Amino acid sequence: MYGIAGFLGEFVPGLTYFPVQPRMRERMESDGKLVMTDSGGIQEETTALGISCLTIRENTERPVTIEEGANSLVGTTAAGILSAFEDFKNGRSKKGRIPQFWDGKASERIVNILLGRPYEPFKPEVPS
Repeated sequence: MYGIAGFLGEFVPGLTYFPVQPRMRERMESDGKLVMTDSGGIQEETTALGISCLTIRENTERPVTIEEGANSLVGTTAAGILSAFEDFKNGRSKKGRIPQFWDGKASERIVNILLGRPYEPFKPEVPS
């Protein structure tokens, strides 16, 4: 990834990249615009945060992040990665939404269902 980021840095002055670590979510929330990854967990994080994600793989075990989120499979070739990055840079990145039930209230719904109490169904926000 450092090689890819370094290469892209030649085209985008000020490009910031950093390794995945437990406190990454805070940094993504504060100033994340685009994430490039091969991690399934990061694909989910970016979807939940509404951040564009380019997944550098040929497939994913997290298809909902592509079907509903702002994640795109770009493959593992320089041409695929650069093409997707150019789209992002030129404002043609994929727009997504937070998938149904990704509101952080699953345990609340489960308890209410088990106790036979009413619960508020999930209503996803649609990005503007």
